[in-house]
Amino acid sequence: MWIFHANGTLAQIADAPAAITLDPEVADNDAVPAGTNQPIAISFKSFADGRGFSLARRLREAHGPSVTLIATGHVLPDQARHAFQSGFDQILISDKEMERFGRQAWDAALQNAVGTLYLGEASGGGIWARRHAEAPNGTTQAGAR
Repeated sequence: MWIFHANGTLAQIADAPAAITLDPEVADNDAVPAGTNQPIAISFKSFADGRGFSLARRLREAHGPSVTLIATGHVLPDQARHAFQSGFDQILISDKEMERFGRQAWDAALQNAVGTLYLGEASGGGIWARRHAEAPNGTTQAGAR
């Protein structure tokens, strides 16, 4: 088992940290009592289900930095930056997921932000700019589809 921290450190651990586990399908803002200092684990059942990010944001707004939020379950390396921006402090990674994606993918997870990849910060203006650049025939690549 591995734990990935918002500061970019990645460490192998023997056991998952003790935490209150929440299911984003049923949990709401009141799922965590005010003043709790026990870590909160939000379980992702699917890579495609973003409700865990929304729940983390609401809990972070409600409880501030006093509560440690841990993403567990199905989280992709590409989702790490968004997880931390949503309020998570840590991502718990199973050995199976670490083997599937590789340590290099997790180490690089915070290097490329969505803005860098898709917006103007990337070389060539990013993917969006390249898709909407004017082609020699006067059309845009996006419009040529």
